[in-house]
Amino acid sequence: MTLDCAQATFISYDKMVISLKGGEIYVLTLITDGMRSVRSFHFDKAAASVLTTCMVPLEPGYLFLGSRLGNSLLLRYTEKLQEPPAGAGKEGAERQEEPPVKKKRSEPSGPWAGGKPQAQDEVDEIEVYGSEAASGTQLATYSFE
Repeated sequence: MTLDCAQATFISYDKMVISLKGGEIYVLTLITDGMRSVRSFHFDKAAASVLTTCMVPLEPGYLFLGSRLGNSLLLRYTEKLQEPPAGAGKEGAERQEEPPVKKKRSEPSGPWAGGKPQAQDEVDEIEVYGSEAASGTQLATYSFE
């Protein structure tokens, strides 16, 4: 995917519609962590349309695609939230109920003592940044008419 000559606009604080130079329309979702930092991106191909030279969001649910060729479009988009995987909801609920287990200070740690400092680092990272399930970003598919 190349973004050369692409047009883009935000349709919500974490979702952007991108129209590529070939007419393909993608929805980019910014997946954030608990600190509202972008952790990853999710691209979803939504449709194909005209060769866009400008893009403007109108009322919620409507998007105008301008074209030099005289075939500009007014699109209505609808959002359909995706169901989270069956295990993800339970896992997130369990993490909320039970805080991560920390090592006791009396246990030897470090590579010389046979401890696993990486496991502790992962626990600390979850405490600071939150888990993927607690990101607050829900993936959705869009249809354009």
